[in-house]
Amino acid sequence: MKIDLAIPFQDSCAQPDTFIWGFSSDGLFKSKSAYYLSKNIARSDDSWSWIWKIHTLPRVNYFVWLLRHGRLLTFDTLFNWGISESSICPRCHQTVETINHIFRKSNFSKSLWDLLTPYPINTLFHDTNFNDWVFAHATYSDTSQLGDWSTSFSFITWSIWYFRNQLVHGGKSFSIDVARDFILSKIDEFNQIHHTASKPKTSTTILIGWTPPHPPSGVIKLNTDGSAITNPGAAGAGGVFRDELGNWLLSFYCSIGFTTSLSAELWALRNGLRLAVDRGYSNLIVEIDSRITKILLDSANSNFHSLGVLIDDCRAMMSQIPALQINHIYREANALADGLAKKGAKSDSSFVALEQSPSELCNLLFSDCIGTMFPRNIVMR
Repeated sequence: MKIDLAIPFQDSCAQPDTFIWGFSSDGLFKSKSAYYLSKNIARSDDSWSWIWKIHTLPRVNYFVWLLRHGRLLTFDTLFNWGISESSICPRCHQTVETINHIFRKSNFSKSLWDLLTPYPINTLFHDTNFNDWVFAHATYSDTSQLGDWSTSFSFITWSIWYFRNQLVHGGKSFSIDVARDFILSKIDEFNQIHHTASKPKTSTTILIGWTPPHPPSGVIKLNTDGSAITNPGAAGAGGVFRDELGNWLLSFYCSIGFTTSLSAELWALRNGLRLAVDRGYSNLIVEIDSRITKILLDSANSNFHSLGVLIDDCRAMMSQIPALQINHIYREANALADGLAKKGAKSDSSFVALEQSPSELCNLLFSDCIGTMFPRNIVMR
């Protein structure tokens, strides 16, 4: 039932079910993919050069090539070939050992990603298929505390496969802490050898906090946020409207069901925009701390996106607000909306509107009202 609750129904207009082309990543028909299909040729990206551009060891580049082509000899593959008697994962002994299970879905790999993936990378790409997930992370250009993220990603995936093979062929099981330290040592060793760690990185500390909308009077600011207890997991959405003095006008929170954090972000935005339209707010600034949500609103083809219903509804309601800005902010400036979203994730209420702040969030409201700022270290480009 919780999963069913997270399936959105369209508010703006009843879009009919749409046929999509299942042989391209974006659902659009391409003659090249049709030719490959007719000739029974394995589909290929236009270029695989991105694999060899990953700054990593040559053997790790080759591993990523095998990973992206689905050439790793999992028990699922060996069983289908008639080589193995079982297709079950040797670690959990419950699930078929597919590539997706090994690198994304198993408790072992999830724990490693949680420990090693920094914000905001850990909020991205959850709704993509496996091949798109590999491509997105392996070509992600930003740096993290581990250095270049594409380098780190390549070593993490290579190590997960190494740990799997040690278990299967050597009977060796690594704890999460030992596995994490092993991966960090490999990344650090590579960075030191190739001097990437010594490249000068200029960073600065900035102060972040919520700020009221600037005059003229009558401008209202809406902050929204989505929260999934795990990703995916039990999720909630929340948002708060405030005037130019920081006064609380209206807020909401709700339980969504079982879904991803990205879906929860869009649910929160849709609910907030719906309230704004219903209340007749004509001059609105919306702040969200999910950059990918802003990108989807600006450029996603909603007809072929798994969250297209939410994207379409948001766009439809945005068109009904005469003066509207949607801005991406750092999460330090979105604490109150985050608190409401987490309240929604833990509740059973489908939707609750509040004219006053809940008592447990009064400290966050007061902190925003007095202009509390929080330090954030950012890399200068």
